[in-house]
Amino acid sequence: MEEARKEFAEQTAAWAMDRPAPYTERLHFTPSDQSETTDPDEPEMAGPMAHQAVEKVKDTLGFGDSQ
Repeated sequence: MEEARKEFAEQTAAWAMDRPAPYTERLHFTPSDQSETTDPDEPEMAGPMAHQAVEKVKDTLGFGDSQ
């Protein structure tokens, strides 16, 4: 799971900087039937902290309420 989180961070950063980020463009696998899968992962950031992070990104990119 740590390897997946690292890859996600690298792909997200590359995408945000307009660099090639193939995993943000399409799936690189065939998903199985969703009725057969579960997600045991839990978010590292939830609730108010996640909302605050989203708002900070919006402000940084100029999409905040101040415009």
